[in-house]
Amino acid sequence: MKQTPDALVRAPTDLSNYLSCRHLFALDLRAARGELGKPVRSDPFIEDLRERGLAHERAYLERLSSKGLRIAGTEAGLTIETTLAAMRAGADAIYQGALAHGAWAGRADFLLRVDRPSTLGAWSYEACDTKLARDTKAGTILQLCVYSYLLERIQGTRPVHMHVVTPGNDFTPQAYRVDDYGAYFRLLERDIDDFLGTPGATYPEMVAHCDYCSWWSQCEKRRRDDDHLCYVAGISSTQIRTLREGGIATLATLAAVDDVPEPSRGSREALLRVRAQARAQLRGRESRLPYHELKAPFDAEHGLARLPEPTPDDIFLDFEGNHFTEHGVQEYLLGYVMRDAQGRYAYTALWATTLAGERAAFERFMDLATQTRARNPAAH
Repeated sequence: MKQTPDALVRAPTDLSNYLSCRHLFALDLRAARGELGKPVRSDPFIEDLRERGLAHERAYLERLSSKGLRIAGTEAGLTIETTLAAMRAGADAIYQGALAHGAWAGRADFLLRVDRPSTLGAWSYEACDTKLARDTKAGTILQLCVYSYLLERIQGTRPVHMHVVTPGNDFTPQAYRVDDYGAYFRLLERDIDDFLGTPGATYPEMVAHCDYCSWWSQCEKRRRDDDHLCYVAGISSTQIRTLREGGIATLATLAAVDDVPEPSRGSREALLRVRAQARAQLRGRESRLPYHELKAPFDAEHGLARLPEPTPDDIFLDFEGNHFTEHGVQEYLLGYVMRDAQGRYAYTALWATTLAGERAAFERFMDLATQTRARNPAAH
């Protein structure tokens, strides 16, 4: 989002941000208008995701180049003018092309040429984005809708498809029909126009996007200061709405009430359980000591009592996996704890940086487990 002397220009990410969190959109709007300074979030996980995303994007570019396609653009990106020139010249693919029309402007990862006539000639272009997520998210589709909208204005023909390249499918783009999602895009666009006209008050509700948001620290402080119900462990957004409608808006208030509202959805028993959870958390918070309660019933037929009897040869195992790998190491750390010859618990870590190392680590552990079970069939 960028405020120019003439208008507020929106980026495709603003559309997905609006869908994810109205408060995020409102803060970005104030930052664009110079009312707030936008924070920079330093997070190794987010930086790693960004680097992996760029690597995936470059790998797809290399795949297109290996096919002998005429590619315009560089990682630094094209201008609006050079992007239009590349489109008129009929490049097979345009990398980091800039598009703009009206209130929208953005930079698509790729524009792919298709054999469909337009004002450019006997060809036109469709937008393609590279994403790490193996399941395409709604925000990705909406961003592609913006690029498709811009392409329609520029080339005079609406793209039939928009594409997403995800890991693990040999760089084969997944195609989505623009007309299947266009109506929803236009609805959200009208909603944004209404919001910009009368922004109103927003609140930093806890949403999935908080994990990546640059405003997270500021929003987290406000929720903590407000003793927000979202910090009751295990509570759902539906339960939070029900409690608020009943005048219960904080963890401390929930812990103190004698009764809970009758929910229109879900069960009253579930609300009583989250009240008990709030009471346990409040007690620990006020005493500044770890506090826990055992869930009833606690007898030979429930809970930990159902675990099998331990043996001296039991093995405690864990894998640490790489969720973003593609044709590489998936389980980079295999770690286990068991008793050594002196009867002391010892931890063994088997690291893997290659596929051969990953296989060797797994085989080594399976040999150990097989030998242990052969020696002691009761081992777990």
